[in-house]
Amino acid sequence: MNLISKVFLSFLLIAILAGVAVAGSIVSNRPLPTNRDIYNSDSGRGLLDCSSVIEVELGVLYTMDNGDGNSNVDAYVGCWPWEMTGPELVFHAILPDRWQITLTQMDADVDGIILKDVCDEAACWYAWDYQYVWTNSDEPGEYWIVIDGWNGQSGEFAIIFEELGPQGPACDSLHQPFPYESGDIVPPGNYEIFGNNCGASNTLYEFCGEFLGLDDWWEINLLPGGMVEADVTILYGDCGLCLVEVCDNPAEVNCLAWVDDNGAGSAEMLSYTNTTQEVKNLFLVVDNVTDEMDACDGLYTGNIHLEGEAVLTASVSWGKVKTLFR
Repeated sequence: MNLISKVFLSFLLIAILAGVAVAGSIVSNRPLPTNRDIYNSDSGRGLLDCSSVIEVELGVLYTMDNGDGNSNVDAYVGCWPWEMTGPELVFHAILPDRWQITLTQMDADVDGIILKDVCDEAACWYAWDYQYVWTNSDEPGEYWIVIDGWNGQSGEFAIIFEELGPQGPACDSLHQPFPYESGDIVPPGNYEIFGNNCGASNTLYEFCGEFLGLDDWWEINLLPGGMVEADVTILYGDCGLCLVEVCDNPAEVNCLAWVDDNGAGSAEMLSYTNTTQEVKNLFLVVDNVTDEMDACDGLYTGNIHLEGEAVLTASVSWGKVKTLFR
């Protein structure tokens, strides 16, 4: 089934407990896909070897090597835009209402491909890169999960399948765009972000921009006088951006800015300057512009340009902040 018509990729291993999938400090050298023919092609169906699948037990960490599998499938068409020419290992799982899969690359660039209801690459329901955690809401059922190597790669990986409790507020799944430790002062500069809004919440659909799609949240704590500018593109969809001050209660969201100026596949940009004398706890929300409630188009990439300074968390001591103004 087409990626755009279904749901999911957050956090990196360092953010597993956040419960949503997106970017972090582990960076792949893989270039962004440029050949949409792979994504849209109807070739290469029915080749997956399902004769020796690995039966999944929830909560168990599996450390394996996809080099032990067969290399039969090179493309998951209509579902994943990269060619996957490495060998495949296939897991079989009966998953509950809410679940999470964490895939950790060890010495090869491997991806996870989720097949729903039938073990066939034509049944590709979603796919994600190794940096990400997959989370989902209310999608129980029978799944086959393929671990495949990009660009012919094979090697050890770790994967764990877990049941999740009820989904919490957006505050429980925030992403940090800056590669620093908690409480550090973040210097001016450009910071790349990337991720996937599928599998995220739908918090802002009636509070900021009225975007109906799923939204992914980034935390930015801007010091007095600081300016942040963000540009984000959803690769295969229409992006909307919001900048808000509250993440735990949508009814109290203070919508500082939102933008939807361009169409699908084009960048959206917004900026904000902190003119107060306080640290501004801001949240950049990557949302989907769509006519369908809870829809998502998945992969996005972007850049956060910071002028002035920020701190990695709102809990930074004022003693640390004051040193900047001496």
